[in-house]
Amino acid sequence: MVSTRTPYEWTCERCGRPCRAPVWRIVDSRERADVLESPDGPYGFGPGLHWADCPGCGARTQVEAPVLVLRAGAFVPSLFATSVAELQRDATASAAALVEEARVAGAFTGGRFGGNVVVLPRRLLPFALSRDTERDLADPEAACAELAPYGAPTVANYRIFLDNVAAESAEPDVRELLYAVTVTMPDRLAELVLAHPRLTGSTLVRDAGARELREVAGTPLEAPLRMRQRFLEELCGGRVPVGTAVEHHAAALAAFGQGLRTRLYAMYDQVRGAEGPEIVPLAREALELAGQTGEFAIETELAARLGGLLLSSLHTADPADPAEAVRVLRLALSRLPEGTLQWAEVATNLASAQYFRDDGDHIERWETARDLLVRAIAAVDRRTHGGFWARVQTNYGLLLGQRPGGGTDDLTLGIEHIQAGLGERARASDRVDRAYSLINLGLLLFRRGAPGDLKRAERCYRDALGRLRPDDDPMLWSQLRCNLADLLLSPGRDTADPRGARAAVAAVVAFGAEHPGRLDTSRATWLLARTADLLDGPGSAEGLRLRRAALTAVPASVFPSLHLSIAREAVDALAAAAAWDAAAEVAAGMLTAAHALYDAQVTAAGRRGVLLLTRGTAREAAFLLARAGRPERAVEAIERGLARELSVVTGRDTVDLAALEGVDPLLAHRYRRARERYRVVAAGVEGAGPAVEGAGAAVQGAGAAVQVGGAASNGGFAAGTGPEGGSGASDVGLVAPPGDFVAAAGVQAAAERAVRTVVEEIRAIPGFEGFLRTTEVADVVRAAGGMPLVYLVNAVWGSCVLVVPPDARTGVRAVFVPEVTSSSVVRLLALDPDTPEAGLFLAQQAGALARRRELPRAVDRLRELAPLLRPLAGLLAEDPRHEVVVVPTGLLGHVPLPAVPLGPEGELLDDLGTLTLAPSAGVYAASRAAAGRPPSSPPRLVAVADPDGSLPGARGELAGIRALFEPGGEAVSATGAEATVEWLLPRLAEASYLHLSCHGSAELVGRGASLALADGTLDLDTLVRLRLPRCRLVVAGACQSGRYEVIDAPDEFTGLPGGFLQAGAACAITSLWQVNDLATALLMTRLYELLAPVGEGRGEPPVSALRTARTWLRRLTWSGLARYTDGRPHLAPLAGRYARPGADPDECPFASPVHWAAFTAWGV
Repeated sequence: MVSTRTPYEWTCERCGRPCRAPVWRIVDSRERADVLESPDGPYGFGPGLHWADCPGCGARTQVEAPVLVLRAGAFVPSLFATSVAELQRDATASAAALVEEARVAGAFTGGRFGGNVVVLPRRLLPFALSRDTERDLADPEAACAELAPYGAPTVANYRIFLDNVAAESAEPDVRELLYAVTVTMPDRLAELVLAHPRLTGSTLVRDAGARELREVAGTPLEAPLRMRQRFLEELCGGRVPVGTAVEHHAAALAAFGQGLRTRLYAMYDQVRGAEGPEIVPLAREALELAGQTGEFAIETELAARLGGLLLSSLHTADPADPAEAVRVLRLALSRLPEGTLQWAEVATNLASAQYFRDDGDHIERWETARDLLVRAIAAVDRRTHGGFWARVQTNYGLLLGQRPGGGTDDLTLGIEHIQAGLGERARASDRVDRAYSLINLGLLLFRRGAPGDLKRAERCYRDALGRLRPDDDPMLWSQLRCNLADLLLSPGRDTADPRGARAAVAAVVAFGAEHPGRLDTSRATWLLARTADLLDGPGSAEGLRLRRAALTAVPASVFPSLHLSIAREAVDALAAAAAWDAAAEVAAGMLTAAHALYDAQVTAAGRRGVLLLTRGTAREAAFLLARAGRPERAVEAIERGLARELSVVTGRDTVDLAALEGVDPLLAHRYRRARERYRVVAAGVEGAGPAVEGAGAAVQGAGAAVQVGGAASNGGFAAGTGPEGGSGASDVGLVAPPGDFVAAAGVQAAAERAVRTVVEEIRAIPGFEGFLRTTEVADVVRAAGGMPLVYLVNAVWGSCVLVVPPDARTGVRAVFVPEVTSSSVVRLLALDPDTPEAGLFLAQQAGALARRRELPRAVDRLRELAPLLRPLAGLLAEDPRHEVVVVPTGLLGHVPLPAVPLGPEGELLDDLGTLTLAPSAGVYAASRAAAGRPPSSPPRLVAVADPDGSLPGARGELAGIRALFEPGGEAVSATGAEATVEWLLPRLAEASYLHLSCHGSAELVGRGASLALADGTLDLDTLVRLRLPRCRLVVAGACQSGRYEVIDAPDEFTGLPGGFLQAGAACAITSLWQVNDLATALLMTRLYELLAPVGEGRGEPPVSALRTARTWLRRLTWSGLARYTDGRPHLAPLAGRYARPGADPDECPFASPVHWAAFTAWGV
């Protein structure tokens, strides 16, 4: 992006306020033509070009900062505008700085802006842009007369501007002629000289050439321009006859070119004849020179060779960047005809480079590699090129075993391909080639883990090591030993063999020490640490030392997957030893690795795979950072972990967009358009592809040996060798059919990249660097809007309460609760192995009678969480409004927090104040913005009830709620068989209140929650795609509609509550478990009465209204119930079914939390 802004500061002349606003620094018409267009003469340009507004009083000021305007194809293509004061001094430095900045950004690639930059005052810029300069230059007096109403200074400055343009327009002929001399072939030079007498009769061209030569002194351009200058010197004044001068110049060019080619050929021979990473710098230099001299055939061969060399270095101590290998191999592949052996060789290497990359989307990388290998297989004839066919089959089999989301079938198919290649290699004597097949066969057998697979894998490794010497292929040899050690330590093995494992990898470390630079020993060091755990005991000093050494060798941002795997073990050992500072440092590296992996993904399946891989990372890192005395950093860690999904991010942009509208309306419009496209595409394809399997991605590429061409093990790249060939019939059956999610994933990737591109443009605007970010404490404070905000962070070592006060200057406070751990929360929600009691989740899954017995006990056991919630009680008491925003993380979001007894007296948080639950601070900010929208007039209720006939009480409940809307609002509803997805979807956009009385489901793995309607299910993806742009409140009183998805309790919040908020609702009230019809109908009726959605008087906000309704229901007596239902006929039949003749009229039948605690509100 060439166009850019800069912050501009001034003091408002009207109100005296210090002001700051983003203004344009460089504007390129190819990117932002809208900025340079005005519908109303010089005063119709947008903000930031030549004016800015005071944010206090709105007074407009003229911008005086420097700006460079580039207009491709315009009569005056380049303008530099600044203050008159700077022009009166010397603006050369400012202009040169902006021109260089634009050059570095790529503005002048292709030579679209000829001529020099014309200078003018910035106040004059709107006149220069809005007028026809070419016409004004033809009649300057008429132009100045037209500008007279704008004042004498404007006229005088415009006259100077026209003079500068006139002077500049006289120069292009000289520059164009100089360029023509540079690019004209020698056999046409004489013709050029005769056609342009100034080359011989004037010094203008010669002098211009001399100036260019001085500017490039010391650069690679100096030599060719010096030859051109000698030619111009001979021509000038007719010193040498034209023919002779042309002959001299042609000879000089030929000698220069021949010198370059001679040097290139020598370098090419060196690169072809050498092996190892030390030749890579020379290969890079030769590749660049081949491109400069037009030796495209050699450039193609060098690109292929360099790609192979770069790949072969990836497991050395100084690995190359796989992205560079991808770039040069793509160049080679684009030059070669598909179907040739050369093409197949390069395609196979390019697939290998894609496999090794750890910086891109998993799905895209895998799909690209598979496509290349399928095409390579088709290009190789097994009968004539059996060895190469075996290599392609081996790499393809390995790739199939790494299929994102794949399972046993994919591993089995991959094993078949590798075995086919191994069968071909059995007839060959090359032990390196055979070892490549054996290591990858062993790896896939190890991962499949079927009966007998581990023994077969061990035989593969030992067979290869029995024949392979370290010097044959150090990388392959070291990987074989590491894989063998990993297998010997595997829990799936009958008996671990730590001594055998240590012997296997100790040899690798020793070889690396004896031969510096030849091996990356980080994995071997990590395996030694694991053997130390078994031999010396968990958490041993030696094991910790080795892990930290391995972490140092694998930077988090460069090798994120491997870094995460090692860091998890290191952080466990450090935390167990209470070495909190060291544990926090390791955790910080884990966050860097997790974010690097996640940010590289552009498909839903890719992101989901990273969430699996990094589950719990942000929560645990936040706990450790807080434990190390860095609570602010802990808040930043957990907030970023909670808000990774782009679908969440793009739901919290309301506040930021309002500010952007005032600065750049077009960019705001582009963002909205890209965001809506993303939402439609993401919701439409997310379910199409499988998730990336976490186990398969744990150490990307570790243990696998992708065989590459051009490396030592396979000989040099042979240009032009081998006939075109097709695959034989026996080969075709081995090729796996393409997956069915490629196109959909590609469409989604494009949509997400479009959003990211616009977001990066917005973040380049001064003052908008934090667009869509809520990662710093100050951002969290702003998001909370003056409310105290609390994160409940749960980890294996305990829990902590992170308190973010309304004033950022106060600082974040951390309260530690060691007695509540993630394990204890799991026991409360699932099953406690020490007692026969079912947890909250299992109690809900029981039959009706068992559930009636077990659910109250499961809810009562939640009192064990009281130590974690007592800090909230103190905050509620301290806050003047008795309100706190709470962000529960992990499984804590499944706990009915207001219902947890805090002490022996049974005091509840509901008795002390209002807890506002939010998935994250960023989503809470979006909910506040949504709640601040002007209310719909009249309010419109959209409702469905009892779609399957099993919730008859929901019909009466709906009748009562409709009655509250009908006097002054609108209500549309469907019940029974008419309550369909087809009926509901077209009405979502108009709903200001959405009421859903139906069954729901919630999965703790898989696709999350959904609501069951008469003709199908309503899921989260559909909600996010269709939006709820006017919705103040969604009520889903369905069974388990409030449960959100956890993939082994990640830090990401999904499910229906999050879906409603992401779709645009300000608040969502959902249910954690099934509640009987009468309690639900009573609570919902009372809730809507408190909301008072119709009428002039404003009711309570949804969150406090729900709290009031819960308190009312638990204190409602039998006599109170009778009085309440007497006035509400729709409830009477339902109450009659639950009546208990002879019951104590003062008894509270709904006092148990089972009846009211399930209902929770998320949002505002």
